[in-house]
Amino acid sequence: RSAAPPPPAPRRAIDPAAGAGAGRAAPAGDRAAMGQAHASGTYFREAAIKEHFHMVQSLWTEPDLANLTDRLKDMTLNFSLDKVKFTKLLQMSASFQDAVDAWFTEFSHDRASQVVDGLEFLSAMIMVSSQVPLFRKISLLFALFDLDKTGCIRKDEFTIFLKAITTGLHRVISGLPPPSTVAELGGLSSEFFNTLNSQVLSQRDLLMWMTEAHFSLHYISVLSRLNTGLFAWGANKRYQLGLDLEPQMQRVPVPVLGLEGLRIASVASSESHALFLTEEGAVWSCGSGFCGLLGHGDVQDRQQPQLVESLASSVIVSVAAGIRHSVAVSDKGQVFTWGSADMGQLGHGSTEDREVHEWAHDPKSGGTFAYVLRPTVVMALFGQRVLATQAACCSFSTAALTTQGEIYTWGNNTDGQCGQGQKCPDHHLIYVDPHMQRTAMQVLLVPRKIAADVAFQKVAGGGYHMLAIDDRSRLWTWGRGVWGALGHGDQRSAYEPSLVEPLKYHLCHDVVAGEVHSVCLTSLYRLTITASNKDVAMSPFSLLGLPLGRVDRQLAARQPVAPPATSLQLNAFASARLVHMALPWRPDPGQPLIDPQRYPPADIQESIVLIDRSLWEGEWLKLSSTEFDFGVRLSPAGAKVPSRSGLSAPILFAVEGKWEPRLDCVDRICVVESPPDAAGKATPEELTPVVVDTALRCLEGHGLACFFILPKGVEVFTVDVPETAEVRARLQRIPVGVMSHEHGMVLKKHITRLINMRIAEAPDGMPEDVKDWRECREEFTGRPYFENVATGGKRWAPPQINPNTLATLLVVREDGFLPRLQAVVDMRPKGVVVCQQSWRPDAELVSLAESFLETLEVPIVAVTYEAGEELKGVASNGSVPWVTMEIQPYGGVFAWGNGTQGQLGLAGIENQDFLTKAQNMLTGEHNLFVNRPFYVAHLHEHEVTSIACGSAHTVAVTQTGDVFTWGAASGLGVPVETSSSQVPMFVEQLEGLVRATQAFAGHSHCYVVAEMPYNSIV
Repeated sequence: RSAAPPPPAPRRAIDPAAGAGAGRAAPAGDRAAMGQAHASGTYFREAAIKEHFHMVQSLWTEPDLANLTDRLKDMTLNFSLDKVKFTKLLQMSASFQDAVDAWFTEFSHDRASQVVDGLEFLSAMIMVSSQVPLFRKISLLFALFDLDKTGCIRKDEFTIFLKAITTGLHRVISGLPPPSTVAELGGLSSEFFNTLNSQVLSQRDLLMWMTEAHFSLHYISVLSRLNTGLFAWGANKRYQLGLDLEPQMQRVPVPVLGLEGLRIASVASSESHALFLTEEGAVWSCGSGFCGLLGHGDVQDRQQPQLVESLASSVIVSVAAGIRHSVAVSDKGQVFTWGSADMGQLGHGSTEDREVHEWAHDPKSGGTFAYVLRPTVVMALFGQRVLATQAACCSFSTAALTTQGEIYTWGNNTDGQCGQGQKCPDHHLIYVDPHMQRTAMQVLLVPRKIAADVAFQKVAGGGYHMLAIDDRSRLWTWGRGVWGALGHGDQRSAYEPSLVEPLKYHLCHDVVAGEVHSVCLTSLYRLTITASNKDVAMSPFSLLGLPLGRVDRQLAARQPVAPPATSLQLNAFASARLVHMALPWRPDPGQPLIDPQRYPPADIQESIVLIDRSLWEGEWLKLSSTEFDFGVRLSPAGAKVPSRSGLSAPILFAVEGKWEPRLDCVDRICVVESPPDAAGKATPEELTPVVVDTALRCLEGHGLACFFILPKGVEVFTVDVPETAEVRARLQRIPVGVMSHEHGMVLKKHITRLINMRIAEAPDGMPEDVKDWRECREEFTGRPYFENVATGGKRWAPPQINPNTLATLLVVREDGFLPRLQAVVDMRPKGVVVCQQSWRPDAELVSLAESFLETLEVPIVAVTYEAGEELKGVASNGSVPWVTMEIQPYGGVFAWGNGTQGQLGLAGIENQDFLTKAQNMLTGEHNLFVNRPFYVAHLHEHEVTSIACGSAHTVAVTQTGDVFTWGAASGLGVPVETSSSQVPMFVEQLEGLVRATQAFAGHSHCYVVAEMPYNSIV
């Protein structure tokens, strides 16, 4: 938890191992001890060029530094320079003599021989230059340390490089860490070379180390103009990342050096190209140039970003990219399009118009295709004074959002992605291949306004569907509905905008889409907890909750609030005393659900009520001493549990099978840990006889029920009915079942704590249950046994200490949450906080009836099990907690559509299985999907502020600057051994290095805008 009002700290970190691996492609030099030293303290933060080196920043150009490199190598073999050689190397005029003397002194004063290491000096001069861009600096360094001019750097040369450049920079710049020893740098060099397939370093290898290793990135931060830089990773076969030396796959994030000095506001990217929009409104592009989609007036590829000159006279505010076309919107409302026009996606009308379109031969089909080489204004909009503010693209369709909140669309509308209805009169039928009738497409050649009764504020495109947020922050979708990509609860296509009902009352702030999946960013509730009792010390803290009711109504109800006994000023919609309302696990039909004597209605109306979410359908073991829900699986072979009353009795927890039925089981619910002889048994067939034998022993001891804790790694299963009639008859006298290993260990820990409490409270640490028992050994065998000195009784297993807790076995046939919630809401409290049960500890969206929501005025919020336990703790400590509810305009992430490659992030949520599996019987292909929005609980407490989707992966940036990715491996930015990650993973390369602020994605790649760790000095 955190002090209010700053955001709460994460309570449960996401386990990267659940996403099948982690690691970086290049070694993290900072993993070495010396690397840690470089990243710590005040180093780099106060870096500054020493006064007598200021002039060198602008003294030499790149050709000058290249000439100095050649001159140094020709002048001496060991690169040591006395005063004469140093002066000869620089060849400066007499007016620079004082500066040359100062430089020589700085680089030689600590050497007995009074010489300058030319490699130290020249490498430092290269890095501090403000005349040379960063990539060219790295190229110059490679040429300098290719000592034998073989086109590569050997391992010993790389160690020399590390020593020379760190020492040289330390001489020129104050505030940098002192140089490491040769031994330390040699270890760093060895670590890096161990990751390579060669014993020599190519220029690409050096670039990789310089841009991936944290050790070097700290230096680059202060010695480049990256400042707020753009990091990229993923597929780069078509140069869409804009990286130098064009790696085909970039596994971990690296800065895009070609954008050095530019502040990127937005990125639009597809499978083949990328558009980079700067904060000043300029557009840069790179990637594959076919169809002219880069906007440079030709069809040439661009490996690194290049300014789109045709847009230089306009201030661009929005960019978008389709598969083969590009779009830009200016601050004057003009929409520019360029690239392929084969599906009408450019909006310039008939492709027969040769004044706008050019034609080329298609060698694949033998036909021709039309395209536009340069950004061209869509006159069907601007000519009619329709002014745009934002653009979005599907694969072959385009949308423009106007200043009036209207959406115009054009291009492919075959699946309804233009939202113009199935019988749009402006449809044109075209054939992708004239020789194939099944390639017929319905397209719109010019923009057409979507008929809608709402005003929109944002539009986004997926592969073949579109999404928009209206001015009431509601989400609408239309287009192809396969795999539930529209979120309407089915797979039908929608040819006009349709409201996404599950999110109707939430505040949607951003929406993005991949090929067939969608992700929405919504508001959460922030609960600030303070103490209204001044006599109890409690620091204010805050928690996040998932809204379950009418967020739209709470938005209008906000007002300034000052919680009692604090100096906080919050913009809240509810603020009141917190009351923990303890409701029964299951209602008694003969009694009211809420006791009015215990919870007077007048008090409740002035309070925010804390309740538990009721138990789900299933079979449960509940203890009177904990709120934890222990799930069990009853066998149909055992006795039935009374459905109304359940079965209550003291509990016996038998550790590792050490128990004696005739003495320990009498009138108890018995939970037995798997004995040593069950080790190695991992299948239901192997374990069933052990479970049955355990149950029969418990029955012989007059136990009331018996549950067997399964070994680790064994899934819960139903114990089948034994074949023997005699055994079946005996088992029908006692409820029998199994418990998962995980829940069994939680139960064991809790019982152990209760027993330790009894031991601590007992005189001499001996509870009444065991004080008369003594351990003895048989005279001849030495076998241990226990004897009661008071009664003379004997037993082989250690005597049991009663944990003094009551266990209740329940069978829940129907989820009773909604009636419970209705009863609480009917009392009209200031708010309701629903605590998740331990069985499903994560916050989840609950479907509430429309009739309930229409009249709902009370704010309802769900919090995690851990947060609920914390709230119960402060409610019981005498502090009289006060809760203030605010709306946080970010943090909630919902996903739906195809999740086969993990792009929804819905796997691995405890005891939840949202995904539906569908298999094609002809091909054997299987898909996982959900057809309506589900909450990505993994990210609940990480406060997501920015989201983006690739074709089959998703990326998110949090309020603290962390980056998460999930889905197809190519877009993760974290090397994994499998083809995908089913859960969100930390992008470890960026963690602790930069603070990310925005996320963008292309087909199989990602970009994030991130603040470099230190200020630049060049």
